[in-house]
Amino acid sequence: MVVDLKNYVEYKVFMAKMDNVCKICRRYKTKLFLKGERCDTPKCSLTKRTYRPGIHGQAKHRLTEYAIQLAEKQKAKAIYGVREKQFKNYYLKAAKSRVNTEEILIGQLERRLDNVVYRLGFASSRPQARQMILHRKFLVNDKSVNIPSYQIKAKDIIRPKNKKIHLQ
Repeated sequence: MVVDLKNYVEYKVFMAKMDNVCKICRRYKTKLFLKGERCDTPKCSLTKRTYRPGIHGQAKHRLTEYAIQLAEKQKAKAIYGVREKQFKNYYLKAAKSRVNTEEILIGQLERRLDNVVYRLGFASSRPQARQMILHRKFLVNDKSVNIPSYQIKAKDIIRPKNKKIHLQ
């Protein structure tokens, strides 16, 4: 029996990357839909293993108030695909306003172009929407935009560049 080593290694690398994304869902014990449609299937790692990843995943954990707040922040960062510095900048902008900081922060994250493309149904996950935007597949007000963090305004028109992109 001959095994193609190159394809086997590529498969293992692919599966390792897929597991890394699924570990985030398992860490917070909630489906974050980072893999898109896969999270709705029985293949989702959270439905297979409901415990946290790692050697001590099945142990019981008592979380402090700080740990709970940190987990919620990390969860929001993972859902929207934002790094720490960018999230901090969104928070500082929201904190400057006199209204509810939480609403302003979530509003800024929801108005990102990659999130809007995902919400419109052009992509099955936010990472897929992000990639489509980076490949210039969408027009905002008839101008090509390749910045996933572009803030959409109320009357902006978003449409696919060509007719081949369908709602998912």
